Order: sequence, then structure tokens, then C-alpha cells
Amino acid sequence: MKVKLTILVLGASLVPAAMALAASAPVAGGHYKGTDNSRFHHSNNSVTINVTKNGANFTHTRFNFVLSGQEGLGSCAGQAYVTVGSTKARQITRAGTFSLRGTFTFSVPTGPYPATKYTAHVTIAGAFGDRGRKVTGTLRETASSRGLTCRSGKVKFAASLVK
Repeated sequence: MKVKLTILVLGASLVPAAMALAASAPVAGGHYKGTDNSRFHHSNNSVTINVTKNGANFTHTRFNFVLSGQEGLGSCAGQAYVTVGSTKARQITRAGTFSLRGTFTFSVPTGPYPATKYTAHVTIAGAFGDRGRKVTGTLRETASSRGLTCRSGKVKFAASLVK
């Protein structure tokens, strides 16, 4: 089941110093394409990362991944995605690192019954490297609703500058 998950980033923080040492600022206005390591039957594990013209934020960024959990009517298990948009607060440090956290809700249709509503918590952290031409990081999500819980686990992603 494909579920659209959109997050509003509540703030950005510094990434651990070890990651910052290898980091470099992203290409301003850069468009990056890549994949993650999540696996599911015929899953779309593509990653699209777009950086604003000032290099401070993400825009129209999408992470596709898989949530694992109890399957069945109303379950959130299966293919999912998170989108990240620009905020007033800086999301990407001048050094090229990022650490984003968000909480949001979404619903899963259940046929003739009322939709199952989930609350999800997501963290996305990483760094741009190779003079801003590559980006790597991790994503984690946990979604829960009335005793049902789905988790992405630690999803690693990597993308390269395409323009």
C-alpha cells in the first residue's frame, strides 16, 4: 500500500562532528538523484533531493522507502514516502550537514470502514560531500495507531548531483 507522508521540519540541528569533517556545502540550486537501501516487492526506493538557490534548504525533496509492521486492513506496512519542503529556519548548515525531525499524521483507507489514522515520527540526517556533488544520510520513521506500529528501520540513502 502506498502512503503519502509529508513532513514539516520543526528545526535543524548540527550533525555529529565526525560527519561534519567530510561534509561540504551543497551545490546551490542543485538537483540530486539516488536510491536507498530499503527493499520490498517491486518497491520504488528512489531519492530525489533538491536544494534551494541559496543552498540553505530543501525543496521538493522526496524519500521513498518501506515501512514494516503487521499487515492487514488499515496497516501502514508497505511502500511509503516522505517529502521535505523549505522552511524559514535553515535546514542545511553552511558546512553541508543536516539533521531534520518531524511529526505528522496520515490516514490509511480501510474500505468501507473509517480510515486508520497514524501519527508518525521521522528523522533524516546526513551530509553533502565531494565538493557538494554527493549526499548521503539516513532516515528513520515510526508510525503508530491504536496498537499498530510500522517502522522503517535505519534506511541509508545516497544521491549524486545531476544538474
